[in-house]
Amino acid sequence: MSESIETSGDPTRLHSDRLMDGVRVVELCDGGAGRVSAAFACKLLADFGADVIKVEPPQGDASRRGGPFSSDSPSAETSATFLQYNTSKRGVTLEIGTALGFRVLESLLDSADVFLTDLSRADWPAALIASVQRRGESQGLLVVAVTPFGLEGPDADVVASPLTVAHASGGAHNLVNAFSTEFGGALPLPAHTFEADAGMAAAVAVLAALHERRSSGVGQLIDVAEIEAIATLDRVDHSIQVNGPAMGGPRDARDGMIESKDGFTVLVTGQAHQWRSMLELLGDPAWAFDAEGEPRPRTEVAKESKQAIREWVGDRSKAAVYHATQAEGVPTGPVLTPTEVLASAQEEARGFFAPIAHPVAGTLRYPGYSARFAELRLSRGPAPTLGQHNGEILGPLLAALPGGWTVALGRRAGAL
Repeated sequence: MSESIETSGDPTRLHSDRLMDGVRVVELCDGGAGRVSAAFACKLLADFGADVIKVEPPQGDASRRGGPFSSDSPSAETSATFLQYNTSKRGVTLEIGTALGFRVLESLLDSADVFLTDLSRADWPAALIASVQRRGESQGLLVVAVTPFGLEGPDADVVASPLTVAHASGGAHNLVNAFSTEFGGALPLPAHTFEADAGMAAAVAVLAALHERRSSGVGQLIDVAEIEAIATLDRVDHSIQVNGPAMGGPRDARDGMIESKDGFTVLVTGQAHQWRSMLELLGDPAWAFDAEGEPRPRTEVAKESKQAIREWVGDRSKAAVYHATQAEGVPTGPVLTPTEVLASAQEEARGFFAPIAHPVAGTLRYPGYSARFAELRLSRGPAPTLGQHNGEILGPLLAALPGGWTVALGRRAGAL
């Protein structure tokens, strides 16, 4: 099958390396409380070719101050969180609370297709609301608000963090079941997992709205509530927990995360033929068969099978378990550490992790695109340094304003 599928494409048909060429996005995100869902939405758009202009306050986005850092000297330019969630963007600084800063923001919006922000409802200045509404009608501006609970409802103004959003959405229920007794308290998934869900939802909504605008010519407000974006994904395990323990016995007997000699392996034998193959790997133990030699129902041998599988897996490395079970058609996979993921032969073959050079953080390997396009060669750039494009972007806008403004004068006035 693989030999009949061509993924390399025909170079003579390449027409652009920017899927979203011609689309301009103005991003106004604070990144406070560790929230990066809105920034991730803009990263996706930027990586696919949209011209995303990230507007930060003069002191920088809050995510610049969050670790881990790419060097032993933490700085606003070496936060791994900021570097990852802001690739391919251009960056400017504006203090929109000043008259000059707000005028420059309005000038930016004059040429924008999308305005995407994580400002809560209470933080929207009245002048900004009027400005984006006017541009929605006159130039088809799409206004995207990504907030924990949405812009409407009794919780719209509730202050939230990724931890509270994860649990308010129900998405972290599995963690409570699995770990709360051992560790205590409410646990979040690591690495902004749920915020990435909300960011993808916002990016997809932007694509749909841009498509709709082709026919209508008008803009609209897109209200993305992080808790709803997470809840719509509704992980499979949720239904198992809600429906009670009916599946618990046999599921626990043969499936799940099991400790190997050098880590953990996830093993699944949900179908009859997979279970039969697993029994062969176990050496066809007598307890697994009835007097006629037929496999006994799995619920009857739950205790024995659980013990046998754990011993079999525990005596082997993750790699040995993986290759042995895969050869017999039993779905398994090793639980990889970040270092092991980076060293994965599969991802190396596909070129998933690619180097990006940053002027301060240096050259680092970043996760690649979630999809490959046979006829396109997409390329990404680094996250912007603080105010990196002030001269390039804001200089002409300031010069067009009355008063002879320059970037230097705007900075001294506290607007940049």
